[in-house]
This record gives sequence, C-alpha cells and structure tokens, in this order.
Amino acid sequence: MSDLPERRLANYQDVECDGDQLVAIILENDGVAVPARSVSLALGLDPENQSRRLREHDVLSQGLRVVLIPQEGKLRPMLAILHKYIPFWLATITPGHVSDAVHPKLVRYQIELVDLLAALYGNELRRTQSTTGDPVTDALQQRLDDALTEVRLAREALLATQQRTSDQIEDHEARIGSLEGLMDDFQQQLSTHTTITAAQQDGIKRALQRLAARYEKRHGKNICQQLPARSRQLAPHIRTSRMWTR
Repeated sequence: MSDLPERRLANYQDVECDGDQLVAIILENDGVAVPARSVSLALGLDPENQSRRLREHDVLSQGLRVVLIPQEGKLRPMLAILHKYIPFWLATITPGHVSDAVHPKLVRYQIELVDLLAALYGNELRRTQSTTGDPVTDALQQRLDDALTEVRLAREALLATQQRTSDQIEDHEARIGSLEGLMDDFQQQLSTHTTITAAQQDGIKRALQRLAARYEKRHGKNICQQLPARSRQLAPHIRTSRMWTR
C-alpha cells in the first residue's frame, strides 16, 4: 500500500446503502470513503481481486486511500475508496460476477446509469418521452428529464468557457514568447555593435563641442572637461578618452 496516499486515522460510522450495511469513513479534506473490502463482500466479489483491479485502474486508483481502523484492539490499515468513485466502480463490474441477491440491483443501477450518461453525453438533447400511465410517475420522470437537460446545458457552457479561457492563455503565452524572442534578438544585436568607428567618434565629438559652446554662451560655464566623463557614463563602449585627446 506504499504507493497510495498516507495512512490516516479515520472517524467512521455504520450506514445503510440500498439495503446493505457498510462502514462510512470520514476523511478530513477528502470527504467520505468506504472500505473496498466491505463493498466487495456486499457484492459477493473477491476482495483481493477487486483491490487489485482498483489499483490497476487509471481512474479508480485516484480515489483510493489507506486508512487506519480500530479492529480487535489494534489500528489496522484498510484500503478505502472515496464515495464519489463508487458509482463508476459499480459500472465497471460485470453483473454475472456478483451474488444472486445483488445481481438484480446491480443490473437496475447500470441500466439507470446508461440512461443518465446518454442524457448527459448523447447526441439528442432531450430523450424520447415515454409514459407509464401513472400521472405521478410521469410527472417525476419529466422533472428528472428537465433537470438532466439543464445539467447538460450547464456542462456544455462550462466546457465552452474553459476552452475560451485556455485559448486566451495560449494566445498570451504566444505573445510573451514573441516578445522574449524580440528581446533576445535585440540583445544579440547590441552585443555585436559595441564599437564606434573613427568617423563616428569625430561626428559625436563635434556635436558635443557645439552643445558645450552653446551651454557656455548661455550660462558662462565651460563644460568641455565634464563631457568625456558623462560620455563614459552614457555609453561605456565609446572610447571617449581617445576621442577627446585627439
């Protein structure tokens, strides 16, 4: 059981499920779970075989927990399955493998599950209406059909919203990737243009000298001696010392 979530001491209570007595295990932050062994025995199945099937199933294995249950004065580890996974587990069981007493109940449950899944995932939005001749039963069936239709529409709307959100995230990530690529190209270009030709140095020198002359005329202060230092601060790759001593 080392491959399953950490063992935890569990609170539990006896519950009835469709005429069968089972132990409900209350797990903090997980909800309710039921010992897989108890469910297997109630169905007339081999507990060890079912435990192996549950562990090997990609979906059902996610609902397994190992809990500590007091038995005969000791805390014993027990494999439990979260209650929300039990309906799907029952759907995977072949009715012919369970006990004769459970067989009709399991068949009835799986038939109901077929109708529910068809209502939620089938091609038709609404099922073909059938009547039983009992107004109360027909009214309840209609309410159930309407509720399933609402659930299906809500699910489809949720999936559409999630898809739009996913598309937007992918678009943003693509834009960020493009910007990162541009920045990398820009940085590469900067790293390959770190020198200035002699002609460019002369042009920069004359431009700075004109600025210095205007500044001195206006403010009466000669800043020519400060320009080389300023140039080194602004453009560390420019060899200003040679430019100003020529």
